[in-house]
Amino acid sequence: MKRYKILNIIFNIAAICFFIAGIVTFSSESDTSVGTVFISCGFIFLTSANIFLRKQQENSEKPQATAEELPEEDIPSPTAVYAEVIDMVCGTGMMPIIGHKSPKAVRYFLIKFKTDDGQELEFEVEEEIYQGFDKGMTGTLTYVGEELYGFEPDAQ
Repeated sequence: MKRYKILNIIFNIAAICFFIAGIVTFSSESDTSVGTVFISCGFIFLTSANIFLRKQQENSEKPQATAEELPEEDIPSPTAVYAEVIDMVCGTGMMPIIGHKSPKAVRYFLIKFKTDDGQELEFEVEEEIYQGFDKGMTGTLTYVGEELYGFEPDAQ
């Protein structure tokens, strides 16, 4: 939301500058085409500023759901189980980008756990979290849905 506000201010300032440059050019030169270009650019920037302002207002008007407003059955509860790290995978994949011919290379980090009851769970994590794990670690795994919430390793 703050980004749209900053862009709105920048585009408004640019529009004012172009309008002033267009007026000065109109009053000082006999060639009015340069002044017309400046004033046209001013209208373009002013229109863009209004678009950013509308986008900001739309984002601020959207109601944000809070935990109190959600039914209890929609709020997932964390699950804690005793588990062992059985596999760790670090790789690179290709992600298509809309509007570009070539895809973007992205890195991913997966940690696979095996719980006491034999269930295997796999979570994608950030690189910093991935680096804190070692294969064979055991401890209490806490997760919500398909997202790793925490892991407390056994004291060594």
